[in-house]
Amino acid sequence: MQMVNKVLCGVFDDERYITAVSLIINRHTNQIQWSVAGHPPPLLLRRNHPPVFLEGEGFVMGVFTDVAYAQQTMKLEKGDKIVLFSDGLLERDESALWTSFMKDVLKNSVSLAKLPYKELPLALYDAMEQACCTPHDDVTILVTEV
Repeated sequence: MQMVNKVLCGVFDDERYITAVSLIINRHTNQIQWSVAGHPPPLLLRRNHPPVFLEGEGFVMGVFTDVAYAQQTMKLEKGDKIVLFSDGLLERDESALWTSFMKDVLKNSVSLAKLPYKELPLALYDAMEQACCTPHDDVTILVTEV
């Protein structure tokens, strides 16, 4: 991510930046590696465990060249699901930061965790819409299962 950030710093003007999540899944070992750059963290849904965010620290990309992006690692178990989503899922009104809606994602994910991964994106979107309102931004939700 550091290399991509440096390239973006050379291309973007002073008012442009991006947020990002990098996630690598080794399907042979079930090991994952991830980094976060100012973006909502991925959501991990495990059997018989409460949902958790795969937290990470990293500033948005394209602003400062000397930013470090920590890489986290963990092993997944069969049946674990990872949910990646754009910040549009969390941007509900002009006054609130997307971070204020993170607890809503966790709360709604408890009941959705047992769904097949193909049904999760629409079910999560519907649950978040019912919890508050229609999103103001585009929404992308991707789910993968080990």
